[in-house]
Amino acid sequence: MTKGVSRGIFSNEAGLGTGSIAHACADTKEPVKQGFFGIFEVFADSIIICTLTALVILCSGVSITFGEVAGAELTILGFTSTYGNWVSIFTAVAMCCFAFSTIIEWGLYGARCAEFIFSAKIVKPFMVVYSLMAIVGATIDLGLVWSISDTFNGLMVIPNLIAVSSPSNLVSCYIVLSLVMTSDKGKNKGKN
Repeated sequence: MTKGVSRGIFSNEAGLGTGSIAHACADTKEPVKQGFFGIFEVFADSIIICTLTALVILCSGVSITFGEVAGAELTILGFTSTYGNWVSIFTAVAMCCFAFSTIIEWGLYGARCAEFIFSAKIVKPFMVVYSLMAIVGATIDLGLVWSISDTFNGLMVIPNLIAVSSPSNLVSCYIVLSLVMTSDKGKNKGKN
């Protein structure tokens, strides 16, 4: 259960508060639509992609020995036993694309947070250190990488839990609801 929750958080970042960093960088005239896109993103990743991957693995007939084969190996094994050997190339390329986009995404999140805490001058040194850590992460034990990732993701949840449980959160909910309601009124205003 713990592994599933930590991989789910890593997969779609629900509850971490990092998705808003990427959506805040979007150049849009309708921030409400951008917010709905962020909601759809979590749904598509969690419900559609993860569920379909799990169904392929479970329906493939591959024996799942817990603790031995996990992650990418289990996914590739499930897909190849279901669709044939050709799909292993597609799965490997898709996983490389997902991994590369995740590295870029977390670099953006870290750079924005470092800029907010310190100043814009820290972004370039941060990106150099971040790039070196990506190389180090690719060379050390995978279990250690996941443990470090789970630890820091867990630490990032703490400020969000404090913010969500604060009384001022009710005010924030009211502001968001009023933005959603006024954006719909603004669209229909000129159509009558």
